[in-house]
Amino acid sequence: MEASASAKSRSPAILLSLTSLRAIAALSVVIHHTGGSWAHLTPVRWIAEVGWLGVSCFFILSGFVLMWGYDPATPASRFLLRRLFRIYPMHLLGLAVALLFFATSGHPRAGYIGTPAGFLANVFLVHGWIPWHPEIRQAWNGVSWTLSCEFLFYLLAPFTFALMLKARSPVLLLAGLAAGWLVLLLLALVSKDREWFAALDILFYHPAPRFFEFALGACGALLLRSGYAFRATGLSVALIVIPVALYCLLVPDANDGQSSAVLNELAVPGFFLLIVSLAQMDADGQASWMHNPRLVFLGEASYALYMTHALVLFAFSLMCSRLGLLSQSSGVLGDLGTAAFAAVAIEVSVVAHRDFEAPAREYLSRRFAARMRAPGAARAASAR
Repeated sequence: MEASASAKSRSPAILLSLTSLRAIAALSVVIHHTGGSWAHLTPVRWIAEVGWLGVSCFFILSGFVLMWGYDPATPASRFLLRRLFRIYPMHLLGLAVALLFFATSGHPRAGYIGTPAGFLANVFLVHGWIPWHPEIRQAWNGVSWTLSCEFLFYLLAPFTFALMLKARSPVLLLAGLAAGWLVLLLLALVSKDREWFAALDILFYHPAPRFFEFALGACGALLLRSGYAFRATGLSVALIVIPVALYCLLVPDANDGQSSAVLNELAVPGFFLLIVSLAQMDADGQASWMHNPRLVFLGEASYALYMTHALVLFAFSLMCSRLGLLSQSSGVLGDLGTAAFAAVAIEVSVVAHRDFEAPAREYLSRRFAARMRAPGAARAASAR
């Protein structure tokens, strides 16, 4: 990390690499969910085993991107509305499709069968706030538990960002967050060793500890906006892969589901460094393969991919099972199936993004334009 001599505030830029990174993170989660459906060869199997780490990347990215373009003059209500317009339509669509599957087949196919109270919590995006209840947290369209985390992040973001902007030094802020990361890592390691499963559940799923990743991303954006420079993409990838790989090699039961909190914390520093380094490249005007228009567009559709892929997986697996195309014994067929499923899931997400997500967000933005207008502009309009 370097600081410019003047440490002048950096003007926000379009960060195409981070948009593409969203696509890569979403695809890692997509591959992860194929792990229990059919066999894989070793390289893809490893991705399937740890692909859920893409969620941590999403959380850090979310904090970074929102802080990067944050305007302190934006009212908190306007900020929250804009974020809800971004996530709510696809959330309701995924919930509706899961309920349709349940009505027709007796199973939601992408999550647990929920409870009536849990359904209301799901609708209002607070289902992930209830600890130790996966039948609520991951009911219906199970991936939506991350949206419940994001919803809390959005509620806290305006106040958190205001405090960060008042901080005496972003470096001291980063040091404090690094200390927090170390505490979370130690808690995860001790909880795994002592088999404190209730603590592991909270550390991995509850939005309170996961808010740290969001805040870390915001701190990264603040550092770049303050003139600090990060140029370490190679090192960042190593910091993601090596600690996770070593832990999986050294701990026999690392993939039993109880190590998720540990593996997540081990990957956090690498994801942070990767995101700020890619953002640095974009801010410096440095072109890369991550600026490929198709990859950038897939990044724009990555939220739709994330929200629909588990539902698509059920239909794809059912079709392949009836045709006898996949098995648990052939890794070659499994990897071909993974590629085919990814292609189908991407196509569905592109259609969902283009024909539902983007139009719904645009409609809601127009519908609530008056409420989203800055207070000064609203007073000027009423005076005319």
